[in-house]
Amino acid sequence: MEYLFKNYQGSDKYKKVQFARIGVIVFTCFFCILFREIDYYKALNSENLAVTVLNSTDYKGKNYSEASQEMRACGFKNIKTKALGDLLTGWITKENTIESITIDGNSFAKGKIYDGSKSIVLIKYHSK
Repeated sequence: MEYLFKNYQGSDKYKKVQFARIGVIVFTCFFCILFREIDYYKALNSENLAVTVLNSTDYKGKNYSEASQEMRACGFKNIKTKALGDLLTGWITKENTIESITIDGNSFAKGKIYDGSKSIVLIKYHSK
């Protein structure tokens, strides 16, 4: 970075060099984080594979339709939903929130790879 400021005569040359270094590091980290996952999932989906982006327990309490769209975006094609019909008022547990989500009958971890066309995602959610 010093070569960028080699002709600079100010007393705060060292501060400017440090600021430039930090800026480059922050920009690089932001760029890598932003595009790393997108390219990874696109590459996998081209081979009809699906990847989980969260653990099965992380979906509990989220809206089932949003989770369904997210799973479809990750490459899963067979997504089934099951309304439990267990709510009377919906005051304590909100309507349309997920009770459990499984792939092929099992819970799953973040980053697991599945065959998107053969794996069955079952989302059980609370309903009236």
